[in-house]
Amino acid sequence: CEDPKCNAWQHLACVLVTEKSLEGILPNPPDIFYCQTCRLIRADPFWVTVAHPLYPVKLNITSIPPDGSNPTQSIEKTFQLTRADRDLLSKQDYDIQAWCMLLDDKVTFRMQWPLYADLQINGVPVRAINRPGSQMLGANGRDDGPIITHCTRDGINKISLGGCDARIFCVGVRIVRRRTLHQVLSLIPKEADGEPFEDALSRVRRCVGGGNATENADDSDTDIEVVADCIPVSLRCPMSGLRMKMAGRFKDCAHMACFDLEVLVEMNQRSRKWQCPTCLKNYSLEKIVIDPYFNKITSKMRDCVEDVTDIEVKPDGSWRVKADNDNRKTLGELCLWHSPDGSLVSSATADSNSNPEHKPAKLNVGSDGHSALRLGIRKNQNGFWEFQKPGSARGGVSSGLMCEENIESNFRHVIPMSSTATGSGRECEDGSVNQD
Repeated sequence: CEDPKCNAWQHLACVLVTEKSLEGILPNPPDIFYCQTCRLIRADPFWVTVAHPLYPVKLNITSIPPDGSNPTQSIEKTFQLTRADRDLLSKQDYDIQAWCMLLDDKVTFRMQWPLYADLQINGVPVRAINRPGSQMLGANGRDDGPIITHCTRDGINKISLGGCDARIFCVGVRIVRRRTLHQVLSLIPKEADGEPFEDALSRVRRCVGGGNATENADDSDTDIEVVADCIPVSLRCPMSGLRMKMAGRFKDCAHMACFDLEVLVEMNQRSRKWQCPTCLKNYSLEKIVIDPYFNKITSKMRDCVEDVTDIEVKPDGSWRVKADNDNRKTLGELCLWHSPDGSLVSSATADSNSNPEHKPAKLNVGSDGHSALRLGIRKNQNGFWEFQKPGSARGGVSSGLMCEENIESNFRHVIPMSSTATGSGRECEDGSVNQD
């Protein structure tokens, strides 16, 4: 197990169930592996595991229908609650929870119950799922672990679970303590302890500039990169629609889009879906960090009116608040260009940066899918500049598009670039549907 507090070892054939393993061939171990109890901890950080009266046990296949439909699985186990456990459960924030998990779930950190789940505690039926029994859980769906405190007693208790499913599940019982929203937020590293500012700035420069030095190394000397002078970026939270108060992100995401940290955590108190709202990749709470670049900007805009939500960002990371004429007086210095660290850029420097020497370039797309708008021009054998057709070979030139070498002086216009409402400069790549 990857958890440094756990480091448990498990049999490969017991926890990785694939078609090959069912045929007696051991599967390759994954690069990152978490045991079932560590997956459970990350599935819902609003519950703290206090004890495990019943550690996870696999369901057994009891019958296989001759028509090839899903086999029947079931398990029946006992667990003991001591007098100390009952005293603990008498406190307000403590409960007993039954939980179930698909062993080889593609979404690692979530609970999932088998089809047609039939859960009973001491002979009392307990509803395990909030979806139809015949409906499988999609990639964006989440099952919950029912609270069974009212069904338990001192001493020996019995849990039984049945289902009609071909996949392999495990079930367990744990004593849990409820965390508050503030306690969960406190688990996220402070800005100074999270992502370095240099890393955040490098990501913004890559996303705004549309590439990096490595990607441009293949260009010839006559094809030089030009990007837009600046692009608009929205600071609206993709979930609440309001300007972010504290900019958070999942640190493994390649895009630069952020979300309001408190909004995401509060929404997951109910949905338990630790998922990036921009790229829809699944993570856990421990992957959330405060974005030091955008959080510095949102902190400076804290006293602005709510309808001021957009900024303009240059490829070097400089920024200013985008405002109309009505808001310019109230925004003051925020309408001026700021360096990435938040300090004001001198007017002379800003003027020189806003009118750079525009040189020929070609159309290209960054490795993260963010496309920068560029122009392809090159000099021919006669010393004239020629426009290349987008996507054409390096020698292909549009007819009638030749001009004198002084054409560089005419490229003083800002090249417009579009960005999404999340400020990532890219569209959502996952069209999956939320099944909650």
